[in-house]
Amino acid sequence: MSLDRFLKGWFDRGADRGCLVALFVASFLVRILYLLESRSSNPFFDAPVVDAQTYLELASRICAGDWLLGPESYWQPPAFPYVLALVLRLVGDEGIYVGMRLLHAVLGAGSVVLTYRLARPLGRPVALLAGSGTALYGPLLYFEGELLAVALEVFLYLALLLFMRRASDGGAPWHWLTCGLLAGAATVTRPTILLFIILAATIALARASGRAARRHLAGRLCLAAAGLFILLLPVTVRNAAVGDEFVLVSANGGINFHIGNHARQDSLVAIHPGIHWDRLVAEPMEAGVAAAGQRSGYFYRRGLQSIAADPIGWVSLLARKSWQLLSGPEIKRNQDPYYARQHSHTLALLMWDRWLSFPHGVLVPLALWGLAASWRRRDSELSLLRQFLGGYGLAVVLFFVTSRYRVPLAPVAFIFAGLAVTDLLARIRNGSWQRPLAVVAGLAIVVNLPSPTASAADAQLQHDLGEVALRRQDFDAAVTHSRQALQLEPGYPSAWHNLAVAALALSDPGQAEAAARQALEIYPARADTRLLLARALLHQNRMGEALTQIERAAPGDSRQTDVHYGAGRLLLQFGQAARAIPYLRKAAVARPAEYWMTYDLGRALHATGALPQARAAFERAARQQPRRAEALSAAGAVALAMGDPVSAGDLLGRALQADAAYAPARVNLGLLDIGAGRLEAGIRHLEQAMPHVDDPVPLWQALARAYTATGQNEKARAAMRAARAKR
Repeated sequence: MSLDRFLKGWFDRGADRGCLVALFVASFLVRILYLLESRSSNPFFDAPVVDAQTYLELASRICAGDWLLGPESYWQPPAFPYVLALVLRLVGDEGIYVGMRLLHAVLGAGSVVLTYRLARPLGRPVALLAGSGTALYGPLLYFEGELLAVALEVFLYLALLLFMRRASDGGAPWHWLTCGLLAGAATVTRPTILLFIILAATIALARASGRAARRHLAGRLCLAAAGLFILLLPVTVRNAAVGDEFVLVSANGGINFHIGNHARQDSLVAIHPGIHWDRLVAEPMEAGVAAAGQRSGYFYRRGLQSIAADPIGWVSLLARKSWQLLSGPEIKRNQDPYYARQHSHTLALLMWDRWLSFPHGVLVPLALWGLAASWRRRDSELSLLRQFLGGYGLAVVLFFVTSRYRVPLAPVAFIFAGLAVTDLLARIRNGSWQRPLAVVAGLAIVVNLPSPTASAADAQLQHDLGEVALRRQDFDAAVTHSRQALQLEPGYPSAWHNLAVAALALSDPGQAEAAARQALEIYPARADTRLLLARALLHQNRMGEALTQIERAAPGDSRQTDVHYGAGRLLLQFGQAARAIPYLRKAAVARPAEYWMTYDLGRALHATGALPQARAAFERAARQQPRRAEALSAAGAVALAMGDPVSAGDLLGRALQADAAYAPARVNLGLLDIGAGRLEAGIRHLEQAMPHVDDPVPLWQALARAYTATGQNEKARAAMRAARAKR
């Protein structure tokens, strides 16, 4: 190698390193800026809804010890909930909203670097354009700011493409194994990637020339398949173990296939959580299909029946979905990306729709021209990227198209957009630019013809804002948003339900009753609304009517565990402990590891005087959650009432070890110490507990006696005066 060639290669590598560092830092800072803006003003930042809320609930269950998330096959792909659980374990409940988004920012910046690396063989200008476009692609920035799997998906797809290129260019065996591992990780994150993986392997085998080359490639592909199954097989085996059925990854594919291939696809995709979605999900169960995988198979059959019933209409539907894949406006699924613009100047700059749907309406025409301009090139890099666009794009179209599902195509599309820009610049220099520029402009006009739905007309958005307001106990705002949702969609039962919750919190049980009855008129099977109606009736002292609603909400069906628990808690709250016990017992039996169900059963038993049973329930709850103070303290109080001071002292001491600030345990331990003659210790406990109790009179009286017994007469008189003043 000559000195000039060596120096050129060294400087090229140095320039690439500089570009990579600059792209990573710039894209990371953009994401941090969006995070800070969103954190300060976006109401959904720390109040996730729909899928994000489900993922967070699954992560919480994993952290609580439910590692397998049983007892059915996974409903959604499991990789992201486990990653979310890992971050949740590291940063805690309060830190998860920032911690997970910081991880997404790192993954997003990493995806920008991977895009540059993928595009680099096509020239540094193309790589810089592709990396910069990915860094500033508004929809990707938005989804990376949500508790969704998109950031992980995009990173894994790009890493997979990079290693597939290395492996196909004479890579070592470990490159092929890494390809398989990345393919497995991507599959358990979003199974639709399998279509591209199978397509790429088939094309590679078809292009191999000669028996020896095919045999060599087949061996390498077997190595990649082994890597894939290392990560895929545990998921499939887990599904078989807990669900007693074969489900490759998750059981939600069938219903999505049915939705995406139905003649009324647009209206089914637009279904938001509530009565219509619940009825759709319940359809196979009403047909006698119970297991999750079987329900998925039921919906796949329904989808195929729709295709067979009208094949011409289905072809038309595929064409319409392909058009949605290319069209400029962002397509919502549950949440509207455009709404987030109101809470971020950064996102408002990088994603908008005003005459032009930016950025997708610009990316697509350029990417299409880049594909056309480079079509005759047979570079292995370009071939692999075309296969990804075709395979993954087809997987999206076979189900249904939303921004969330099409956004993983963007980084690869930016590579072809970079080719288009360099091609157009070259044509401008040689004077042959008019025709290609006219084609790109024409494509831009076509893909930007559709318009997105205005956020102001989005009933689900108003409903979700009302739900977030409820979580934050801003009940006036909850009423406002729920009413706005109902103005847009009067038959929205969840909005009526939320309106009833807010009205009850605002001490208006009459309005709560009216709203709950409206909700039940639309959706009579919703048990939690019926319990809400019962609560409104109880607040109006209409016990008989409330009991009727509770009985209708919580029938003998053992699967209605949450409903039974809700009914029991409601009755216990209103002093009906004896009536609460059967409901709470059903819930505790159905979920023997559920702390609060067992604890509340103990409370009801204690209130009815069944002390041995109450103590057993409290001690069982304490074994379930030994680091919580409530059950330990309650078990100690019952032991004290049963005349077992030794056990009571042990249980109360353990409660304070679990939570030194838990006042009931300190009060009972103080009373126990005073009764046993340990006056100084008892006085110390009661004095510490005094600021944290609602009714201090019994404590002042006990302290007065203890002060007198220890010769602290002035303190005793002060305690008696305080007791009389509080009466």
